[in-house]
Amino acid sequence: MRRALHIAGLLVALAAGLSQPGLAKEKTPVSEAYSAEFDSLFFQALRFKNAENLEGALYAFSRCYDLYPNSAIVNYELGKLHLEHNNINSGLNFLKRAAKLDPENYYYQISYAKLLVNLKNFNAAEQQYKETIKRFPDKETPIYQLSQLYSATGKYAEALEMYDMLERLTGKNEYLSYAKVQLCILIGNRKRALGEIDELIRKEPMNPSLYVTKGEVEMNFNKPEEAIRYYKQALEIAPENGMALASLCNYYNSIGDVEKTDEYAQKMFAAKDIDFETKQQFLNEIVGIYTRRAGNEAKIEHIYKTIIEAEPENSMAHQMYADVLIYLQRIPEAIEELRTATYLEPENTDAWVSLYQLAVDQKDSTMVRRVLGDALEAIPYSPVFFYLNGTYALVMDNDKETAFHYLLEAEKNMDDSQPTMLNKNLYDVLSMLMWERNNKNEAFNYLNKALAIDPNDPTLLNNYAYYLAIENMELERAERMSLKTIEQDPLNASFLDTYAYVLMKQGKYNLAFFYIQRAMEYDKSEPKNSELIEHCGDILYFLNSIDDAVRCWEQSKQLGNDSSTLDLKIKEKKYVE
Repeated sequence: MRRALHIAGLLVALAAGLSQPGLAKEKTPVSEAYSAEFDSLFFQALRFKNAENLEGALYAFSRCYDLYPNSAIVNYELGKLHLEHNNINSGLNFLKRAAKLDPENYYYQISYAKLLVNLKNFNAAEQQYKETIKRFPDKETPIYQLSQLYSATGKYAEALEMYDMLERLTGKNEYLSYAKVQLCILIGNRKRALGEIDELIRKEPMNPSLYVTKGEVEMNFNKPEEAIRYYKQALEIAPENGMALASLCNYYNSIGDVEKTDEYAQKMFAAKDIDFETKQQFLNEIVGIYTRRAGNEAKIEHIYKTIIEAEPENSMAHQMYADVLIYLQRIPEAIEELRTATYLEPENTDAWVSLYQLAVDQKDSTMVRRVLGDALEAIPYSPVFFYLNGTYALVMDNDKETAFHYLLEAEKNMDDSQPTMLNKNLYDVLSMLMWERNNKNEAFNYLNKALAIDPNDPTLLNNYAYYLAIENMELERAERMSLKTIEQDPLNASFLDTYAYVLMKQGKYNLAFFYIQRAMEYDKSEPKNSELIEHCGDILYFLNSIDDAVRCWEQSKQLGNDSSTLDLKIKEKKYVE
């Protein structure tokens, strides 16, 4: 009766068969039969691995290793598991053993080589790739990866040899030829670089991009006359070839020929065979040139109109043109372009935000609400537009309930895994609203979340210090926070007021009076800040200047401070909290 293959042995046999199909293998230690105990553990390890139970898989494979330390497949699996656990040295050693134990397994060899590259052990990786290429001369991957390694480490001549080897294996193709041209430029071999392109031209003599590439090679070797000849040759084949026009535009710009730069820029932006992203790369430079010269507004506008004619359904093109119209103070036209941008791409957040900003600048509350409503309808889960709806309701309408609703919706849709300035600003506003709702724990929670994003934000630090002082909590911490704000902005009346208030709560009355005087001196608000004047009265009270304190409280009342606590201070002529 024929003996059944054990599981691990079968997997090794399959792996070996995959590495060199059709070739007979010499028997190696890894293909020896395993025990029933090993097979059971190995099967269990595979089940753990497939169930993504990495701890269980690691334990089971480790037991397999104890039984058969020279099993290549066990070493390979342990290597991968150790790497997933970030045990780099152990993972490297196991993969190295797997590659050594089964030199005929291509996957073990290439995995070990790639790991060496990732660990920046380039010399060992080079040697491993060389051995793998020698053992598996029909495999493309190790040749390609070694060429990449050579390129990354500055061994351009060796990289070129690898591409030649790859070309002999796969045949000539445009990608390999372009890669070889780049390497020829890097090693300064102009003749070979041009020769590579000429071989492609012989196959495709009417391909304009090949002549553009040849021109770029000549430009790299500082041969502009030859380069221009090839660019123009490309244009003879395809008069609207975008890359040829772009190259000529670049050249004439570099030598300061304004007229030629303008000519080729206009043609290039009208070209339909050059993608929008590439046009954008040129756009910033060309527009920069025009804005440095007076009287070029018409040329700038013409460029953007040209792009829209070539890309009529590109939302970004309309948005960019709107920016130009805003610059030219043609707001109604800018609004129309932004509306077109949002129609073409309803999820274009930047276009919606620009529309919102224009409406705010125009003080058009009807348009603001329409834009924010449309934006939320187009992007219903966008925290941006919940946030803008909330802050607009708060600032313009003083509608705190509506604002609170929108801001909580913004938080629900916010991505906390990658916090941005939007997260910080949202938490800042929510902390203020929570404080006003007497939910002080949540107010501190939101401030902590905001400060985790920007620990040195002076407004956040100021608010935090002030809230701590009101609650008579952690006053030393409050002082440190408040001091940071006036170090950043020593003339800010609000920051100076908070610092004076914290010092008062600590019983440092003379120092507090010094800072409250500075705050009143630098307060530029009209009418004067009533809360600041109330705090001045508080400090004067503790300095036993009761009459002066009451006068300050009464002045604060006259300025609109309707606090019931302030009324009690005036009535009883003493400080109360």
